[in-house]
Amino acid sequence: MFTVSRLDLYVDVQGWWPTGDDRYRFVCRGQTLETYEASGELTGFSFGRRKTGTIVARIYDKTRDADRKGSDFWLDVWGERLDPAKPVFRVEFELARTALREYGLDTVDDVLGAVPALWLSVTSEWLTYRSPTADQTRARWPVAPE
Repeated sequence: MFTVSRLDLYVDVQGWWPTGDDRYRFVCRGQTLETYEASGELTGFSFGRRKTGTIVARIYDKTRDADRKGSDFWLDVWGERLDPAKPVFRVEFELARTALREYGLDTVDDVLGAVPALWLSVTSEWLTYRSPTADQTRARWPVAPE
């Protein structure tokens, strides 16, 4: 029987340009937030640590990443939906074996069957993007429409 050691879930989006100041709008169960910049521009965020063996999230400029790596095939994947005037940002979650087991998942069939529920969990419970209010507790801010 095969077991799953890691699952990566992601979505690529255009029309949302996060900035470094947006880091305060995220509410995350992970303890670590790293911000990445190049030439004064935000290139991404990383939430959590791989060494925990649980969940790590990354939000980054996939257009810049693809250019840097020479991954031209992404243009074909995105196809006619791509607006070349806008960057593509990727929201990506890496769920390691420990996290999958915490969800009660082990086999390939179990994990694949749970993908929609996992996506819902990581985007509504593990990491959220909020609209600021006067409330001092960010977790009580409403989830942003983006």
